[in-house]
Amino acid sequence: MTRPQRPRQQKVKMLPLTIIIAIIASFLFQGVQIAASFDYQRLRCVDYNNATSSYLFRGNLPMNRHGMFDPTLVVNSIQTYLQEAQNLEYGKDYEATSSFSNKKLIVVSLLSKHASDEKSMLMKELSFRYTCSNIDDDFNTKEGRNNAQQQKQQLCSHENDDNNKNIHQRLQEVQVLHRPIVGSWMLPPPSWYIIPHFIKTLIWNWCQPSDGAWEMAEELKLLLQHNQNTIVYVHCMRGIDRTGLLSGTYMLRYLLQSSDSKNNNGDHPYLGATATDKVNSINYNIGHRPINWPAQNALEWVSWRTAN
Repeated sequence: MTRPQRPRQQKVKMLPLTIIIAIIASFLFQGVQIAASFDYQRLRCVDYNNATSSYLFRGNLPMNRHGMFDPTLVVNSIQTYLQEAQNLEYGKDYEATSSFSNKKLIVVSLLSKHASDEKSMLMKELSFRYTCSNIDDDFNTKEGRNNAQQQKQQLCSHENDDNNKNIHQRLQEVQVLHRPIVGSWMLPPPSWYIIPHFIKTLIWNWCQPSDGAWEMAEELKLLLQHNQNTIVYVHCMRGIDRTGLLSGTYMLRYLLQSSDSKNNNGDHPYLGATATDKVNSINYNIGHRPINWPAQNALEWVSWRTAN
């Protein structure tokens, strides 16, 4: 007797269902990222304020080989970065690195407490903030204090490491700001569709499509303007998607819209390419891929708002 075969039509019916499940799973789990150690290759200078001698840098999570949040990785890597660089990203001169040790560090963390792989690292960052007496009310719990004590003990146990030898002197000079961000699920209107400015403002205020990136960019600008000798370091887990969104928003809102972005010859460094193309190019060079869909959507919204 021949074995009955499953009808081919039933297999065909299962194919669309499999595709739909795969698409839904990709949207649900795209924020889950495997924790990685600090990557110097993803470190970039975004801006430099001459008046305050303050820098804005972007990168990935500063986690050392012991799996601990380590701000000295940021300080030491940025010092190396500036020593190797002839000039900054936008043709601006930077100060001598001899006085670099006197700088204060402000870490802007874009990690989410709702992502399982990021929550533990975020707690370590906030624990470090607790040891610096820069604690917010939302972290003033028994669990938070225990994590802070554990963080401090582990840092002390590695005090002989090269990256942590000055950790005790730097505790009071580090501030951690938690600013979670994801992006937008909405696509902006097509660029060729002309919309009056007041209608544009109404759409923006109603939808809030940048997921707070527009307001965060303003906060970064104020941090550079009102803090002397400061490094502002923005990071997510891998320093690609959410970091690319926030740094790209900063560039579109400030650097690419002002004469300050001209180089020493008076020429605009982005001549021949649109501002959005330049931002996308920088993000691609860092991550070797485009930023994810929600971050790219939010960045397109920012470009839509800044367009004349």
